[in-house]
Order: sequence, then C-alpha cells, then structure tokens
Amino acid sequence: MFFRIHHTLHYHYDQPVFLEPHTLRLTPRQSATQRLLSHTLTVREPPAGSTPVEEPGGADTTEIWFTGLRQELWIHTTAVVETLRRNPFDWILTDPSAQTLPLRHPPATAAALAPFLGQAEPSVAAWAAELAAQAGQRSTDMLLLLADRIHHGFEHIGRFDGEPMAPADTLAQRRGACRDTAMLYVAACRSLGLAARFVSGYSMHHPPEVSEHELHAWAEVWLPGGGWRAYDPSLGLAVADGHVTLVTAADHHLAAPVSGHYRGTGVGSHMHYRVRVEAGPDPEGFQPRQGLAVLADPRLNRDTAFSPEERRSLQLEARLPAAVESLEQQVERVWQGFAGLQGSLERFTYLDRLRRSNRTLFHAFLQEHIEAALPVVYTPTVGRVIQGFSHSHQPPDLGAYLTPEMEPRLPELLRQAAEGPVDLMLITDAEGILGLGDQGVGGIHICQGKLAVYTLCSGLHPGRVLAVALDVGTDNAALLSDPLYLGRRQPRLRGEAYDRFLDAVVAAAQQVFPGVFLHWEDFGKLQARRVLDRYREQAPSFNDDIQGTSGVAAAAVLAACRGLGTGLAEQRIVIFGAGTAGCGIAERLLRLLQAAGLSSLQARQRIWGLDRRGLIVAAPGSDPTAALARPAEEAERFSRNGQGQIGLLQVVQQVRPTVLIGTSTVAGAFDQAVVEAMATGTERPVILPLSNPTNLAEASPADLLAWSGGRALVATGSPFAPVPWDGQERVIGQCNNCFLYPGLGFACVAVGATRVSEAMIDAALEALAATIPAARDPLEPLMPPLTRVQAVSRAVAEAVALMAVQQGLAERASTPAEALQCLDAARWEPRYTASSAVG
Repeated sequence: MFFRIHHTLHYHYDQPVFLEPHTLRLTPRQSATQRLLSHTLTVREPPAGSTPVEEPGGADTTEIWFTGLRQELWIHTTAVVETLRRNPFDWILTDPSAQTLPLRHPPATAAALAPFLGQAEPSVAAWAAELAAQAGQRSTDMLLLLADRIHHGFEHIGRFDGEPMAPADTLAQRRGACRDTAMLYVAACRSLGLAARFVSGYSMHHPPEVSEHELHAWAEVWLPGGGWRAYDPSLGLAVADGHVTLVTAADHHLAAPVSGHYRGTGVGSHMHYRVRVEAGPDPEGFQPRQGLAVLADPRLNRDTAFSPEERRSLQLEARLPAAVESLEQQVERVWQGFAGLQGSLERFTYLDRLRRSNRTLFHAFLQEHIEAALPVVYTPTVGRVIQGFSHSHQPPDLGAYLTPEMEPRLPELLRQAAEGPVDLMLITDAEGILGLGDQGVGGIHICQGKLAVYTLCSGLHPGRVLAVALDVGTDNAALLSDPLYLGRRQPRLRGEAYDRFLDAVVAAAQQVFPGVFLHWEDFGKLQARRVLDRYREQAPSFNDDIQGTSGVAAAAVLAACRGLGTGLAEQRIVIFGAGTAGCGIAERLLRLLQAAGLSSLQARQRIWGLDRRGLIVAAPGSDPTAALARPAEEAERFSRNGQGQIGLLQVVQQVRPTVLIGTSTVAGAFDQAVVEAMATGTERPVILPLSNPTNLAEASPADLLAWSGGRALVATGSPFAPVPWDGQERVIGQCNNCFLYPGLGFACVAVGATRVSEAMIDAALEALAATIPAARDPLEPLMPPLTRVQAVSRAVAEAVALMAVQQGLAERASTPAEALQCLDAARWEPRYTASSAVG
C-alpha cells in the first residue's frame, strides 16, 4: 500500500517567547515493514539551525534550535511511504515456550527487551490475567482477544491533546482515545511478560470517533520468530499495511511528534494541527511529482516563483523562463493582463484559467485587487457565465455533479470529487439563480464563485471545500430544447423523489465528511425554506438567500437607524418582493423588532410586503402570523391602481414608509412617483434596491438621490459607481452577502459548530452593522467598502464563534479564548511555502 501524508502543526503563544531546542519526530520509520520514498519538512520562519538525530530507540528525528523571540511555530511535513506487510499473520513462533503465558525470555533477550517489560497496575494485571485464561494462556490468541475486547467493549472518543490516561483509569472508565487504549494494551501485555511498546503514526482506516485523519496510536508486541508485531486496539485488528509508523518507544513521551519547551513566564500556548492521509495500492500518483505533473497541479504550481534549486530538483528548468519572481511580482503581472482586457467575460475566463493553474496566485490576486476582481468572479459577471454554460468549454474541476440516478453510489462519488477532507459543501439545485431563475446544471458556477469569496474574505481553505450541483433536471424550456445543454434533459424532480434524493446526498455527505457545513444556495422559492428547515437540526446548515441576504439587509437597516438617531421599533418597513430573499428579510426583521421590545403582533404591524400582484393580504382562514401578509380587513383602507391592485405606489402613499427594500427583480420598480411619495412622508428615507444582477435593480442610486433631493440613504445589491451630488461624490454601499456569509461559515468550520442557530446569525449581522460607516454618519456609505471585507469577515467570524461557544454548539472550543485560537489556526493564507512545491 502507498501513502502520501500531509501533516501540519501550528503552535501559537500568547506573547513572544524564546523557544528552547525542539525534537521533531515527524519522519516515518524505515523498517522491514515500510519504505520511506520521499519526505520534506518545512518550518515557517526557519529556525537558526537543524540537524538529523537518531534517538536511542532508533527513531530518525530532526533537532531544531532558535535565536530571538517568536510568537508561533509552524511545521509542515509531507511524506510518501510504501507499507510492505500485507498479511499480519505470516510468521511462526520459533520458541515453543513463547506459546504459553506468562512469557519468560532467555537472559540475553530479556536484557535487550528490558525497556519494554515491566509491571502493570493491579487492576490492569488482574484483567489481563482473566483474558489470558479465556484465551487458554495462548499468547497469540490473547493478543487478538485483547484488541477485540478493547475495540468492542470500550467507548472510543476523539481527544486530540493532553497526556494519555493511566491504563487503570482507561480500564475503569471503559473509555478513551486511541493513545489511551494503546497504553492500556501495552500495560496489559507487559503484565503477562510480553514485551510491548507504544506506536505513533497514521492509519488509512477512519476511526468513527474522529472527523478526519488524525495522528493515530497503537501498540507493538515482540514475539520470537515474529519480531515486533502491531495490534490496534481502537480498531480491533492486527496491523497489516494500512498503518504508517512514525515512532515506536517504550515510553509514550518519546513518541510525541514534537518535544520542546519555551521560556516565557506565565505565557500560554495553543496547538492546532491538521493531517491528510491519501492511500492506494498503485504507486503511480504517490511518487514525488516532477516536471509537467507539478505545473499541472494548481495546488503545487508556483510558475516563475520556483527557485533555481527547486527547478533543478523538480525538472522544471527548461519549462520556465529564466526570471525568478516573488508572489508580489506575479500578482502585478496578472494585474497587467487583467487590466488589459475590456469585457467582464474575458476577465472571468482569464481568472478562471489562473484558478485552474495556480491556486495560490489566484487567491493572492483576489486579495490585492478585491474591488476590481470580485464583480468578475462573483456577481454580476457570474450570472452571464452561468447563462452561457452549455455554449463554452467547461473545465473538469468545477465540482461534483450529482443526479438522482447516482443515489446508490453517492458516498463513493463524493470521495471521488473531493481533494481530501471537506469542511464545507456549497450545494445548489440551480432553480433560483440570482434573478435569472432556473439555470440547470450551469448553476455550478455560482458555487465556485461563492467558494472563491469564502477564501478571499475569511481565509477558508480552498482545498477543503466542494461545489455541488444537484442536477435534478430543469423546467427551463430553452435549456431542454438546446441540443448543447450539458445537464439532465428531464423536467425537475419534485415531491417525494426529490426529498429522497436530497436525504441521500446529506446522508452521504455526513458519512464521508463528518461535521461538514452545508451551504444551500439558489434553491427555488418553494424549496429553499423547506430544504433549510429539513436539515438544519441534522447538520450545520445555512441558506444564503434566506439567512445571508436577510442578515446583510437587516444590518444596513440597523446601521441607518443608528446613524439617524432612531430605533428599529419606530420604522415602517415596506418590502417589495416576496420570494426567498424578501421573506427571509421579513422574518429577520420580525425577530429583531421583537428583540427591540415589540410583541409578535406589534412587530408584524411594522412590515408591509408586496409581490408583483401588489400588497400581500392574508386570505380568510390563512396563517395570521405570516411575516408579509397583512390582515384582510386592512386592504379596504388602500386605494387601487388601474389594474385594481394595491400596488407599490398605493402602499407607499398610505403607509409613508421609512424603509423601502426591493428583492423583486422588477427593474425600475422604484420609479420617480414611488420615491417622491416616500420622500414626502419621511425626512431621510432608507432605500435598498437589492435585486441582482445590475439590470434587474429596482432603481439606480443616481435616480434615488435625484428624486429624494439627496436625502435618501441608499445601498444596492449590485455594485454601482459613486454618484456626484451637491459638489461631492456619494459612495454607494453594496449590500453584498460577502460581508456576512464567509465569516459565518468560516467560524462554524473553525470551531466545529454542530448547527447554525438564529442567535449566531443575529450576532453576525450585529457585528456587520457595527462596521458600517453610516451608523456613525448618515452621509457615509450604508455598507463598508469592499477593501474592508476581510476585516469585516473577521469581526463576523469572532461574533459567530463566541456565540457558538456561549450556546454550547462549538465542538472544538469551550471558552472564548479557544474559539479565537480556532479562528487563527484555521485561516488559510495565499502564500508559497516550500511544502507547496512537492507532491
């Protein structure tokens, strides 16, 4: 079996400290049972020096030492290993006396094995003796029985730091992590005269108690004729070729991956790590990559940033120009090419090619040029890309396309589509793409665009996400009749069959990626709320159209109220558009109005909702608590338009709203008559035409300012240029969901949130509202500038992480300090490291 193992450790210190020499036991062992094919070890901010050291037990380690102070230690190692023991039972006992317990070794052998022999605590020794009796005192039977009893009779937990428990405590509790059960196994064997030692390493098997590959622990026992044989009590098996050994030691302290101390009185430290294990029977793909294989992998490719030494070792010298560039120089070069292109679709294609070629450079470019690049990789350009999906070549790395016919094989197919462990899946069925409606399988691009925004804004690792298009057919007649359409040529799946398929997708996702965060995107009006409610208690689930849009809109309204010195409970709010977004905004504002002190009935009385047919009025006998429905008797107080409807103008004239929100995709709906009527009824109207893309906005900011005499506070859903007004330029804030969902999703991933509560979303929007300039001065923009999106995302992430801890929903953090440390450890930065240059 062949393995490629990536192991990252990050130590963070509360204050700068001086690090004493450290021992790194991160080099897989060379032995009769495994071969080390390649190994690299990188320490970010390199130490003052390092040297290879062979420890007394024979382990190959690296000693590193430091000068000066530092506040973090970051270590990454990549190894390729071939394991050789396919059959764990291909041996015989060469000493007949070794068949019977307790074992007694010849003097010379006993002396050599002395470090691995010893007494156990009385309770452990008694338990081991009882099991030995059940095994007929046969040593080989006892070893298998011991592993089986621990595997089936103990509760196995994930506990990722701290000392192993004493074997007697593990036995008494019948509970422990893999290192606890390994120590118990070693102690039980020693009590019977069996030489045993502790093993630290990796396993291709996925223990059910952990959410991804972790550093693993098991035991080895020495027998004459067999030598050191491995047994894994947490998995209940004799070890063959599915485990990779790092270190073996008589004392578990000598098997720690990193040992060392630091000088700093009272300074705390925190450790986070990540392990990724790839395994397969075929050596191809596990050998160190060279030449075109490196340049073709966006995870590894550095283009002209490869050093001369790397070019030689990776056989790239003839494939790259002579210049060696920094990442900053490469970003400038990309910018020159980007700026030279005129059309947004050309620019999208240019950046998408970069994404598929050099992931680090792609994200570094987005960071450096947020305002220019974000509208290209995301809305509004991505809408045009989706519309043309079937009429241009599509790269093979956009994500997973899942159809109902794949249902029996979904776990296998999700593994096939992912690079490795996945923390977040962004899922769409593409029935409600932006303002474009049903776009079928082309909706995969909205997922890719949003994932790029996740990484840009919050630092979510781009290799630990997966875009998923649920191809359940389409009701778009143009797509069905298009001979080039790439999706499933059937009407949309509905009803029980649709639900059964989604249930299978979620079950497969949770099986393959335990704890995965599910981001639901652009589902149709009739499905979005239902899908969110169906799964929100099963998994951490979030719908950006409902919860993200509502959070951003609510933050804008709160900021406007604060800047104007008024309260939310005093507002009269009209929402034009009763789709997913409009209903979500109404629900969010109802919640905030009640938090401001209003009753449920009083809160509903502050909101009026309209769809394209006019004011939404509750039908007799319908749910009186519906967020956007007004009581039937209230309709009599409104005048009607020429079509006999209570239209937007009639509602504005009657209600005199202070806040007007548009999610209708009816271009120009906020016309001069509507805006002037609103400006007559309130001194500083708050107007949010949020529909996307730009050509579907309810009004342009220039018109809104002109028709309100410059008094309107305006934010839009799509980007608009600043508007000249009264000798100055009024910057128009964009109510872009990128200010909220990246920080929220990232925080949930970082702290291991088990679900997304409404209080977590409230915390996110409050954090966003606090960053909006108009909250301090109503003449300032009603959203932060995009250049501040990373700082805003951090504030949102902190608020969400702290609320998750407060509500007991964070699996990886139990205190505020731990939550913030999780955020720091999980953040990915687009920068080259030596480890990114090798396979």
